[in-house]
Amino acid sequence: MELAFYLYFFIALLATFLGALPFGAINLSVVNITINKNFQKGFQFSLAASAVEILEAMVAILFGSIVQMFLEENSWIQILVFSIFIGLGLYNIFRVTRPKLGSRTKLKVSEFMKGFAVALANPQALPFWIFVLAFLAQEFALDLMGVNLIWFLTGVFVGKLLALALFGYMSTFLKSRLSESCTWINRTFGFILLAIGLFQAYQFFA
Repeated sequence: MELAFYLYFFIALLATFLGALPFGAINLSVVNITINKNFQKGFQFSLAASAVEILEAMVAILFGSIVQMFLEENSWIQILVFSIFIGLGLYNIFRVTRPKLGSRTKLKVSEFMKGFAVALANPQALPFWIFVLAFLAQEFALDLMGVNLIWFLTGVFVGKLLALALFGYMSTFLKSRLSESCTWINRTFGFILLAIGLFQAYQFFA
């Protein structure tokens, strides 16, 4: 099934938004900066982290043809893909998270540069995008070239920025109930992954 150009934007936006929801160094940094400073500073951090997400998605796309050839030659990879979805879903549902907000740094660096540094130091997005592209290649005839590529990367940027801006906007609520917020968000994300994995398993064995 071929995709219309605008669907590349929405698929990338949704995938990036969902991938940014589990608590980690980047979204916790946004919460911390917004609480200690203001929303504008947190948004500057988010802009830089979103730009890095584009770079990591591009690296994954460059390996897209290799991934697609591997999928075509090894049908068992479909079992691995939905097994990983199910495993990650169960992990997020049952794991116990006890995050801590860091203290304010004395280093005089702009929030934008901090966003670049933290995002580059936490390159979880690279394996995430390799995995997502492998999953999408099973379902659609991807053509990540030209206009489609531009729309896709725009969706990556907007999805990441929306997720991080949401964390910044909800920072006061998240700080006062941080452990409960982590558990709720991670479990929601886990159920989504579990549902995708079970659907893929049904398609494979049906």
